[in-house]
Amino acid sequence: MNLLSLSVFLLAAPSPWAAVQSSFLQRGGVLRAVGDWDESFRLCTFGAGPGSDNLIKVFADEAENTRYVSFAVEGHATEDGFIESMQKCKGVLSETCKHRKKGSTPKDCAACPCELDLEHEPFGNYQRRMLELIEPRCKASGKEPFRVFLVGLGGGALVQHILGQCPKGTVVEAVEYDPRMIEIATRFFGLNPSPGAFKVEKGDGGAAVAAHAAKGDTYDMVLVDAFAGGSHVPESCRSTAFVSNVQRMLRKGGTVLANMAGPTYNNLAGTGDHKITLPIYKKSFGDKSVDLETLKGGMEFPSYLIVAHAAP
Repeated sequence: MNLLSLSVFLLAAPSPWAAVQSSFLQRGGVLRAVGDWDESFRLCTFGAGPGSDNLIKVFADEAENTRYVSFAVEGHATEDGFIESMQKCKGVLSETCKHRKKGSTPKDCAACPCELDLEHEPFGNYQRRMLELIEPRCKASGKEPFRVFLVGLGGGALVQHILGQCPKGTVVEAVEYDPRMIEIATRFFGLNPSPGAFKVEKGDGGAAVAAHAAKGDTYDMVLVDAFAGGSHVPESCRSTAFVSNVQRMLRKGGTVLANMAGPTYNNLAGTGDHKITLPIYKKSFGDKSVDLETLKGGMEFPSYLIVAHAAP
């Protein structure tokens, strides 16, 4: 299994759940299918890396100046219809972004800076829901800095929205398994480490959580957004040991939000990870302290969010 910690959220889903609305998944009103993405928008291709056989492709939408990234196989823009991470950049697409070659590798990809447009709500039902739960908490945190730990960086849009919407002094730390995603987030998504506000470490999410728990590091919220090169949450990020360590990392009254994907094109029944993982959280936190939310709407398949609260 490829234990990649990545954001997985948007699906071009010609299904009963698909809403009729303007979306980056549509061109001229036509819903895109797997493998039906316009390669002329591709900015860069990252080859297979340690622990992964997948390509990663980075795209830019010239009309809307959005950026998105996906796992891929040769001949297709995405592996399973997934957009791993997406965000809206301010202004118009820079001319430097257009100086690219089809099939460009990282060393000769065009420079394409991005400043996140915080006026545009984040893409993905799970990201919007996470921010709905985070924002009131961070704004009511008082004098002590609000601290967030994120397992799975993706393109870093969630980090930027948290820092943009929460009070000054908020601290976000992240762990990302795939070094390619860290490079993509900084080169194409405008994410940069900021002393005292944000830092990212490379490593396995489960191992990082165990290390932070052992050191006694504590956070107000832990966000789990880790996938194994698609819609499956790696075992190391949903095991009994992982959940126990996350609980140890939470401050009193803290909350963990765990993103679980639903159906995909290749597996309409879904992975069932939420069904396996929910009892683990309930055993650790207690039945009454854990909820499972089903997220629907837009151009997405349903997904699931586990919400678990530590004792006050």
